[in-house]
Amino acid sequence: MRFHERLILLFLPLTIIPLAILAFGFLYFIGQGSSDFIWRGNLAEFVVLFFVVMMGIVCLWMIKRAARSLSKPLQASVGYLRRLAQGERTSSFRVEDADIEVQELVEGLDKLRVELSDYELKLKQKSADEAMGKIAAQVAHDLASPLSSMQASLEYFKDLKAVNSKTSDYVNLLELSSKRLKTISRELLDHHKGRSPKQILFSLHKLLDELVGEYQTQTEFKGVEFIKMYHERAIFLYGDRAKIQRAFGNLIKNAVEAMDKFGTLTVCTKIVEGTAVTEIQDTGPGMTPEILKQVLAGGKSIGKEEGHGIGISMVKQAMSEHKGDLKAESEIGIGTIFHVILPLPESRHVKEAEKEEDMTDKFVLLAKEREPIVVIDDDASILEQWRLVLAKHDRNSILCESFEDFEKQKITSALYSTAIIDYHFENSELNGIEIIKRLRERGFENLYLCTAEYWKPSLKKEAKELGVAICPKPLPKIQIREASFVKSETPTRYTSQDTSDASLGYTVLVIDDEKVIRLAWEIVKEKLHIETLHTFANLETLQSAKIDLQTIDIAFVDKNIEDSSYTGSQVIDYLKMRKVGKVVLASGESEEALRQETQFSHVDFITSEKIPTSFKEFFS
Repeated sequence: MRFHERLILLFLPLTIIPLAILAFGFLYFIGQGSSDFIWRGNLAEFVVLFFVVMMGIVCLWMIKRAARSLSKPLQASVGYLRRLAQGERTSSFRVEDADIEVQELVEGLDKLRVELSDYELKLKQKSADEAMGKIAAQVAHDLASPLSSMQASLEYFKDLKAVNSKTSDYVNLLELSSKRLKTISRELLDHHKGRSPKQILFSLHKLLDELVGEYQTQTEFKGVEFIKMYHERAIFLYGDRAKIQRAFGNLIKNAVEAMDKFGTLTVCTKIVEGTAVTEIQDTGPGMTPEILKQVLAGGKSIGKEEGHGIGISMVKQAMSEHKGDLKAESEIGIGTIFHVILPLPESRHVKEAEKEEDMTDKFVLLAKEREPIVVIDDDASILEQWRLVLAKHDRNSILCESFEDFEKQKITSALYSTAIIDYHFENSELNGIEIIKRLRERGFENLYLCTAEYWKPSLKKEAKELGVAICPKPLPKIQIREASFVKSETPTRYTSQDTSDASLGYTVLVIDDEKVIRLAWEIVKEKLHIETLHTFANLETLQSAKIDLQTIDIAFVDKNIEDSSYTGSQVIDYLKMRKVGKVVLASGESEEALRQETQFSHVDFITSEKIPTSFKEFFS
């Protein structure tokens, strides 16, 4: 039975009873108050009966109409809820000529439709994000092993004698690329686990040098001339280095592509009112004001197929997150200049913030008391900077444009013992390393290499072999300390052997299910001064080998070990119980995150590197 029929049955007795009482009342008065009602069939009785019947019919019609007016919206609501349950979200819900209360119900149902639609959209997005996060985490984990083995192989190649300068450049490029891939891998993993990006203090010029160096090394871009016009002093920034580097990388990439790989790209840095301003200028075709506006809005990409301006959007997002700004100007036929404006770090960040690896905010020179310092550099502006810096420390300077100029001035080690030498010379066949070797042979005791390529691993290796420190360009804050030197009859000999480790002949155990990682350990065995190396895919194979674990100096264990009934944590417990010297968790994941996992609280060391570059930190 339908709802309106139930309403009719409910209201029908309420209508009939009053009508019957009314009819009998009329008939009573017509019968002059007689208690005995007798139907006489006179006109008055017919009139009363007619009116009673008509009133009943009218009441029934009104009851039915009222019931339908109530049931119709309810039936429509039930039908609409049924469609909502079946997934209908597009059509809105309306009922004409409804009462206020019914209209409120209708509006509530339509609002429910909108909220359900929004919720389902968010749920789909959340599911997609979770799926993407899982994929990203898996990619990051899968990248860790081949990247570690690549870096281990690069360490091996760095120790080999380069056939020519190009070999060193290619090794540098591979190392930079592997480091950036590793950074991207960590970012993916951190994003999946909801961790905030790491904020550090870093050198702007080093960041730009790395990006420009990647292009300068590749023959594909030999048609592009790169000009660096840096601020005379070092500039440091605070924030997410990887994100800022990616922003600059996008701008440089866009500039190179805009010039079709032929032209001049100029990178200029300066300090303006408490901000670091970096200008990236190309000699490309340029853009009209309308197109430039669209590009800056992040919705248009010029000169690239299927470009959607995503790179510029990412740059603007990075600037927003670091309270910076992005501006640009362009002229048809001349080129485009992008201005990246970032705030300089606060004093508390300079003092307290974590600094990037090898960051140099000051450089210490050792020189004899009151002794003049020799500077050899083909850049007149750099020579003037050194003259002013040394004058502030009450030091005289002997300035030379080249090694040939040095020889003309007949400078000898009898009067001087300290020299600062540039690396690249346009006016000489010798480079800085070769000049240092000659000065060492002539008795100079304290030599410094000053170059903008201070970050290059191959150059750092050469400087280490010669026993000289590298001063970066632009110059950081310079300090001079007095020192006395005892000159020897023959020049000091330097060795390329890394003797920084506490001892030689380590016995090392590695448990990692990645075969490529175990092979990489074999590659770096000699470099790390490993006498005996045991590598196993899991604990089961280690147990079957029956090795005396008390002879192990240090063990490296992966966190996630496949094809094993033991987890990384259980393997660590096993080794600790058997008195292994030192146990290191080496999973390729973030060290900070792993330290928060209680099952690894008892491990001796946690490292984000699957293969370390030295054992010094473990045995110091």
